[in-house]
Amino acid sequence: MTLVPANPAVKRIAGANLVLGVAFTAVAGIVWGPRGTLGAGAGALLGVADFLVLARIGAKAVAAVRTGGAPWGLALALFAKMTGLFALVFVALRVAKLAVLPFALGFSALVISILLVGMTGGAMETQGDAR
Repeated sequence: MTLVPANPAVKRIAGANLVLGVAFTAVAGIVWGPRGTLGAGAGALLGVADFLVLARIGAKAVAAVRTGGAPWGLALALFAKMTGLFALVFVALRVAKLAVLPFALGFSALVISILLVGMTGGAMETQGDAR
């Protein structure tokens, strides 16, 4: 089992997610100090893990549907992933008492990386190569 996505578009997004997560963690450290670094780092780590899990679930669901399987597995897997994500965010913010704004900044690397790669045409270029 490998954590590196096979799809080139997903690989680009994962790379951008990792780079932005590190950058946002550094910015949070400058702005909020060690508490901000910890919060942003945890948020970025959770965002990277969330995207990699989502990519694996999506790839398995597409493969299952292509072979005639039902799409219900995707719905159940996404429900389980989101439940786990909410639980981890709750633990990070309420139990571990991480700073909310730095945590949100770190986690936002996920959304921004998807947006940046999509807007720069990186996802479309690699999809065109796959056809």
